[in-house]
Amino acid sequence: DGIISLAGLKAQISDPRVVAVYTQTLSITDGITDPLTQVVALMDEENLQRKANGSAVPVTLINDCCLALSVLLNNGPKMRVLELTSNGVTPCIVTLDAHKHLG
Repeated sequence: DGIISLAGLKAQISDPRVVAVYTQTLSITDGITDPLTQVVALMDEENLQRKANGSAVPVTLINDCCLALSVLLNNGPKMRVLELTSNGVTPCIVTLDAHKHLG
């Protein structure tokens, strides 16, 4: 589908070798945006578990955000990962328009 699998993420995120999850926030013309709220919730849960178990390595969210004006104007707080992660335990890195280069 071109969208992150929440079932796959849930199954794999507890592997200690997983240190980052890559998501995308795209404009309507560029493709599908990942379910960011659910991804952050799964990552916060895993990072709380890792912290409780004494792990020093959290899972970091890397989100690529399209620079399209439609993304900036139409996406509310449920689509802006810096807001989604501001009260949680998940580190977040946002790249701008990198999907054309990283993907």
